[in-house]
Amino acid sequence: MKVGVIGSGFVGATAAYAMLLMGSASEVVLVDMNRRRAEAEAADIRHAVPFVHPMSIIAGDYADLKWG
Repeated sequence: MKVGVIGSGFVGATAAYAMLLMGSASEVVLVDMNRRRAEAEAADIRHAVPFVHPMSIIAGDYADLKWG
């Protein structure tokens, strides 16, 4: 399941991390006005992937939220 998180501040980044820990998504897209922040948060969360559930996490924009 693909999940989009709009906003990669404290709440959005924590929500994405919780999804990783729970294994509730196979792909997460972080969208934020500050693209560098979204990329940094995605990179931080990707570091935990080998220790929990397989998940693709990227920083993207609204176009990346499209199913398919």
